[in-house]
Amino acid sequence: MRSTRLIHAAFAVMALAGPATAQTVNGFQYIFGFDDPTEPFGLGPSTGIETDFSCDSCKIATPGVDYDARFPAYSGTRLLAVNSDFQIATADPDNISWPAFGAFVTGSAVVTARFYAYDPDTGLQDLVATLQTSGANYVGSGASPDQYLGYTNPEPAAVLTLADYSSTEPFTLDDVTLGLVDGPIGIPEPSTWAMLLMGFFGLGAALRRRWRPAADQGSCI
Repeated sequence: MRSTRLIHAAFAVMALAGPATAQTVNGFQYIFGFDDPTEPFGLGPSTGIETDFSCDSCKIATPGVDYDARFPAYSGTRLLAVNSDFQIATADPDNISWPAFGAFVTGSAVVTARFYAYDPDTGLQDLVATLQTSGANYVGSGASPDQYLGYTNPEPAAVLTLADYSSTEPFTLDDVTLGLVDGPIGIPEPSTWAMLLMGFFGLGAALRRRWRPAADQGSCI
């Protein structure tokens, strides 16, 4: 089994979000550019909805220093060097999902991105889309570097729970993007909605008992 390092990062809804550090926040869209040297992989502090990043032998790469300059950053000066595989996954797929995942990739071979949606009935991640570069796309290869591989759910709902980027050769990845500017984020599954509705019904019943008219309680004249 391939060993991976797991990095936890959190992406807060706007009501909880603090000042942006490594990430850019546009409405309900989060873009991670790996340019903050004070945080692991340039990821922000854990302050909200949790999503996991995992990768096979990842490291922050500086073009011309840590990695070949033919693999430039899409934005800023830093990017992520990936040995063979990078994943974005929601920590709680029953309650957290996204309408879109994306990233800019440069590789010396084809880079493939697979996007999944969680099926609560089976407990499995179902493949919904596969995208890939046409081949090598580093500077000088004849193809443009930093090709965007991303998928947006065609329905107006947040259903994506896993994205996997892989290649037979090392590649770089920059500006990981989660969500859309206009949302939504985190659509609870039916079981969660049922619990919420039960809570609302219980609250309503309690209020009705509290405010029952005196005539209903029986009074003497």
